[in-house]
Parts: sequence; C-alpha cells; structure tokens
Amino acid sequence: MCQTIVILLLLALVALVAYVAYASATISSGFFVKATCRLGSPSSLLLTFDDGPDPRYTPALLDLLARLNVRAVFFVIGQKAQAHPELIRRMVAEGHLVGNHTFVHNPFYAFRSARSIARELKATDDVLRSLGVEPKLFRPPLGITNRAIAKAAALMNYRTVGWSIRSFDTRRSDTPERILKRVESRISGGDIVLLHDRMPDVCRLVGQIVIFARERHGIERFDHRSL
Repeated sequence: MCQTIVILLLLALVALVAYVAYASATISSGFFVKATCRLGSPSSLLLTFDDGPDPRYTPALLDLLARLNVRAVFFVIGQKAQAHPELIRRMVAEGHLVGNHTFVHNPFYAFRSARSIARELKATDDVLRSLGVEPKLFRPPLGITNRAIAKAAALMNYRTVGWSIRSFDTRRSDTPERILKRVESRISGGDIVLLHDRMPDVCRLVGQIVIFARERHGIERFDHRSL
C-alpha cells in the first residue's frame, strides 16, 4: 500500500512538472504563450539564433550573413550581451533584429514567479537599451513556457517568437550532415528555423541551408520583414 502511494505521488510530481514547465510544443500550440511560429509569406525563411553573442563564432556568422544578404533574429543572453557589446551593435548596424533570451539562461527559470522572470527580462532589456536596441521580441530558453512566463512576457510587452523547424544543432552526437538533413527535410517556405550562434558548425549549416532553400524551394527572402 505504501509503495503504491509513493508511486502515485511520484506520478503526480511528474505531471506537475510537465504542467509547470512544458517545452516547445506549447509554443506552437499556444497552450500557455501565444507565439509567432511561422511567417506570413511562404516565399520567406527566417533564421533565428539563440544563446549568443559568442565571440568565437558570431563574428564569422555575421560575415556570412552579410555575404548571403540574410537578415536574421538573434535572441541574446543579457549577460553575454553585456560582455560583448560590440557584437550587439554590429548586429543592429547590419540590419538584424535582437531579441531577449533572458539574462542568464537558467534552465530552472520556469519555476520562478512571473515578477522574478520579468525582473530578469528587464535586466536584459536594460543592457540592450544601453546599446541602442529597443527589444520587442522574446524567446523563452529551451522553448519552455508556462503561465508565469506568459505573464512576465505580457508585463514586459514582449512578442514571443517560437519556431517551426528546430535544428537540434546543440546535440554533440549529431554530425552537421545529420542536422542539415533534419532541417532540409522540413523546409516548406514560411518557416522560422532555430539555430545557435554558439555552435562551431553554425556557418557551415547556415550556408548550406540558404543554398538549399533558394535552389530547391525558390525561397526569395531571408529576413525578418515577414515576421
């Protein structure tokens, strides 16, 4: 009997965690947070980059995006933006949008109160505004959403942006070829692609994705104007 009660309590705890911190499917379904997950134009593709800026890989990525005439959205971590302000300024100067990805990217932020989450969003806000950015877009770390996160985003007047294609490019076990196959098999036009500019293969992936989308699907626009 005691063992059954323990099992039931554990199941209840798992259910509670799933309810409190539900991952990326929640964004697309709008269960907790209403979010933009696809573009209005089927002839567009939007590349988005999380977890930067990274002093090792972001500069080369910005060089590549300039050569390809691609305008992306960077969801930056406030702490990193504070450490590398020159990269934020360069993103803006080259026509990219910069969004809020919280200040420290704590995986347990979803268990905090709405006010606590809003304070962290504001900390990133303050950094970005000091660099001449007026952030309007938010992407929750790990794609986790719940009622507290939804309330915090509303308090800060943020528009939440999800994705329609998740590359899983942070999986160390995956090769660039496997990541590319995953992304390319899902492109249909009007997609928002999730990538990370802290990963060493980001330039290789972006170059191949843009070429594939242009040649195979006739994608004409790679920018945030359709967002």
